Amino acid sequence: MSDKIILLDGSKRLHCRIPLEAIAEIARLRNLDVEYQECPDFLQTFIDMAYESERKQVNAERFTQALHMTDEMKARYEAGKLIIIDNDVYSGDKDCNFFFGGFSKVPNSLGYITLSTKRVSSIPQARDLIRHELGHMFGAPSQGRSNTYENQGLHCSNDLCVMQQKDNVRDAINYAQQRAKANAVTYCGQCEGDIRRIGK
Repeated sequence: MSDKIILLDGSKRLHCRIPLEAIAEIARLRNLDVEYQECPDFLQTFIDMAYESERKQVNAERFTQALHMTDEMKARYEAGKLIIIDNDVYSGDKDCNFFFGGFSKVPNSLGYITLSTKRVSSIPQARDLIRHELGHMFGAPSQGRSNTYENQGLHCSNDLCVMQQKDNVRDAINYAQQRAKANAVTYCGQCEGDIRRIGK
């Protein structure tokens, strides 16, 4: 049996090759069907619904909830959705300035990843951002495992693993460059094991 991911691409800034390559890395670890949809007009409806003019940002929680209620998404309930938009986004928490992206769990589903390209300034950063959120979608790092820490969710402390959490733009860029320069594997052995085991 295979999982399914739907890539809903609303970006004009990021070439579709980048998220598709990241999804292919997960597909090497578990059976995965991928559906690609270039759909900026479809997504714009939900961006408009969740846009907060006083902040000049999209409320990601409201955006995801509105999208989740559509017939199109209900028909593919169990599939994971990876959504990429170019608008500046925040989590919905008033204390949040912005976020690059986030994963939302949905019962009996792989859930939703919402990613914003607005503050992404390099291909390595974009690549690692997508890999990081896909790791969360597929259970990395897992609860009760060694070498983890809590920082806006559970994250991995293993050296050069993409599942480490970086809190600001500069640190995220530097870490992505460090990983690229070292030609580091995407997921450490522990996170790779977590991804292989989810749902089994």
